[in-house]
Amino acid sequence: MRKEEFRSWLEKYGKHGTEPMSKRPIDDALSRCNRIEMGLHIDLDIEYEQDRGEGILALLEYTKDAKNVGKEVPKGLFFKQESDLYNGMASLRSAVKKYFEFCTATK
Repeated sequence: MRKEEFRSWLEKYGKHGTEPMSKRPIDDALSRCNRIEMGLHIDLDIEYEQDRGEGILALLEYTKDAKNVGKEVPKGLFFKQESDLYNGMASLRSAVKKYFEFCTATK
């Protein structure tokens, strides 16, 4: 992940791709992307180059139906015991989607 470039991009265009994003959401997005890379032992730039990130985004898909049947999250991702897995996975997926938006905009 190109952390500092991503941070700069978020500061300028992170909100809807046209507006600056504030510090806390930027820190959250960076932290979540880092968590994905560390937990799944991947590099988001490589994932983007392979298939524009579609494979990793599919892996991070976690629907309400998946939650209701007790589907486990991908191995390597951990949540506190009482966490809402649906919302937690949605937050991680959203951050990764934002990173891939950055990749598209800066290619």
